[in-house]
Amino acid sequence: MTVEITGKGILIIVLIFVSIFFGLSLLYSSDIFVPEKVYTSEIEPLTPIEVKEYLRESNVLIVDCNTCKCTYNDNHILDAVWISNATLLFSVESDLLVYSDSPSQTLSFCNQLKGNVTGRICYLPGGYEEWIGQK
Repeated sequence: MTVEITGKGILIIVLIFVSIFFGLSLLYSSDIFVPEKVYTSEIEPLTPIEVKEYLRESNVLIVDCNTCKCTYNDNHILDAVWISNATLLFSVESDLLVYSDSPSQTLSFCNQLKGNVTGRICYLPGGYEEWIGQK
């Protein structure tokens, strides 16, 4: 028993192989599986009331960026972590709420994060004192 392959049959076989080839190339393309990260370029000041809403709505990492850990040890917002080096957060993909005792230090820290993190960057301009005053 012999099978004859006609021109039409060859064309169908070629189309099947081409479809498989392009399908696999799309399947393993990095553009499909690895979306390009969009880095944050804005920082937003929040009032304590806005912070409370923000904490309810989002998965937020609260960062105390005071240079001295003793300040953090004395008083800090509940669930805050002490990080004085912004580069340690470059791989974090959650939203951030940053504060310290110094507004200029907080802004400097936030500016280091801009363009290096993917989550939202918010800060409490008055730091811990503003937080406890409005709580």
